[in-house]
Amino acid sequence: MLQRISKIILLSCFTLVSCEDSDNLDEVINDTWQLEWKRCGVFQNYYSAKIHFEITDTSNYCWYKEQNADTVYFETTVIDNQTLLLQNSSDEHWKGEMKVLDFTSKRLDLERSNKECEHELYRFK
Repeated sequence: MLQRISKIILLSCFTLVSCEDSDNLDEVINDTWQLEWKRCGVFQNYYSAKIHFEITDTSNYCWYKEQNADTVYFETTVIDNQTLLLQNSSDEHWKGEMKVLDFTSKRLDLERSNKECEHELYRFK
């Protein structure tokens, strides 16, 4: 019985450690993220949009696609865990710095420096 309990505790600890989110933005950002909501002012808007990051030593290709709109292409550099630098964008609103307000392997909260509305915030999952 004691051996069985020990195995359960050991497996539980292993599972908890292996599922831990990274503290490094570089380790979680490279993915295609689905927009959960976009905040403008006091309103949260729900619609279809995606953002894709592919940031490596040799590539920094990214895009943002919103429903019924052209895809915006840009290059991104990770400055630190709170800041992305957007360059060579096909849309003026997707240039400059982007603040990373919060991130995990399952959530990404972003705020652009070139906002289209007051208190603009994107939450991706």
